[in-house]
Amino acid sequence: MIQDETIVINNLFGFWTFAGNHSKTILSASDFKAVFPKDSDWPKRIFDLGNGAVPKIGLFKRISAQIGQGDLPDMLTLTESMSSHYNQYLSEAGFTPKMKQLGMIIDLSKVGFIPVLAAY
Repeated sequence: MIQDETIVINNLFGFWTFAGNHSKTILSASDFKAVFPKDSDWPKRIFDLGNGAVPKIGLFKRISAQIGQGDLPDMLTLTESMSSHYNQYLSEAGFTPKMKQLGMIIDLSKVGFIPVLAAY
């Protein structure tokens, strides 16, 4: 995964994990997480495939079957590079893109900030 993608997606996944923990709607499996609120369509997602590791190829078909049984939400969230890399396996498992979400990140590592003294 591209470093900038990692920063943005981990922030988003962290937020969904927080929301799922506090609403008691999080499912933490060994190779993915899901938030599955019953009375809402948000954040109703499957995310963090591989839980920080490379996901196993068979995972996509297994998740697809669980979605078909109604055991998981029908929205799988991936980074753009992960989606491209696993495109064939996603298609074989029956997944099709529903939407593309763009996150923004600004690299401030090379920006020279002007010091501002706080005045009271």
